[in-house]
Amino acid sequence: MAGLRGFALIPFCMGVVPLGMLGLGVYLAITQFKKMQSLETGELATLPAIVAGKRTMLSGGSGDSSASTYYYVTFEFEDGQRQEYPVWDGSLYGRVSEEDAGVLFLREQHALDFDRVRI
Repeated sequence: MAGLRGFALIPFCMGVVPLGMLGLGVYLAITQFKKMQSLETGELATLPAIVAGKRTMLSGGSGDSSASTYYYVTFEFEDGQRQEYPVWDGSLYGRVSEEDAGVLFLREQHALDFDRVRI
């Protein structure tokens, strides 16, 4: 019967593994909630900028998984520096074109909005 000792480990694992997965799920949910809260309540910065470029990134979509599209816009600022920001929603990506000048609204390193200014 000495060889059957490993079977005692199975009930233990069947209790610990699901609890560990539940704990991981709770941790990830809390982390995501805090991130969303900081995006909604963080300090809003307004900066004059010119749209220098746009790009998208596709993720997933193979097999049974759904695809996600992420949108990024690169802005050039008055001092000549360029910075790429993820946009909050796809409609902003569709409203801007390269070389548009205007005011960029940022919160927590995400582009929330861009108001074009006629030059």
